[in-house]
Amino acid sequence: MSLIGYEAVLYYNTGTDVAPVWAPIETVRDVTVNMEANDVDDTSRTTNGWRSRKQGLKQWGSDFEMIYETSSVAWQAVRASFFSGDTIEILALDQDISIDGAEGLRGAVEVTNFEKGEPLEDVQSNSTSMAGNGTPVWVIASSGTVSPL
Repeated sequence: MSLIGYEAVLYYNTGTDVAPVWAPIETVRDVTVNMEANDVDDTSRTTNGWRSRKQGLKQWGSDFEMIYETSSVAWQAVRASFFSGDTIEILALDQDISIDGAEGLRGAVEVTNFEKGEPLEDVQSNSTSMAGNGTPVWVIASSGTVSPL
């Protein structure tokens, strides 16, 4: 089954870690969830002239554009996180949380970029980056809640 990008939803937690309340970031446009590991070289004389690699430290985060909408509570939360440096929790699902089987990533992030764009022929927007803080969890939705897969 192919999913279209606009079916995905990016949420932030307005509750607690134990009792999350997922609110959509409704002004978001294009979202990219990044996960990567650095490349550690463990080549030695025993690898017979071939390089040998291992997965090293991992990192994750998200880059997205959101429409500049100062009346949006979600926009205000992202802005506040940037200025305060406080960690927020996000949930990036491939579909709405109410759809059983929706999957995605849940984790704590820090807003590291909140760039404002004012294009002549488009709406004002914020290009935003969030850096993961700790280990994210791949989750699946069931009955409006998520649990680790």
